[in-house]
Amino acid sequence: MLHQLLHEIEQATSPITIQELSHRLNLEPGVVAELVAFWVRKGRLAAGTAAAPTHAHHCGGDCQGPAACHFIARIPDQYALRK
Repeated sequence: MLHQLLHEIEQATSPITIQELSHRLNLEPGVVAELVAFWVRKGRLAAGTAAAPTHAHHCGGDCQGPAACHFIARIPDQYALRK
């Protein structure tokens, strides 16, 4: 299963999320997360988070920006082969 996970990541044209890998491998996200964590520890995969959207306007006096905004969807961690 570990090598099948690497194969799916190799076939992806861009970094891939746990949710997408879970769907492709027909496994629970928690299982996929453990497999990914193994390869990250071994140095075969690189983890990253997609950039947050920019804050185009000021919401109000107590606005703390996009990092603290409850109205901006968070993009899940993404994984790719380490080069």
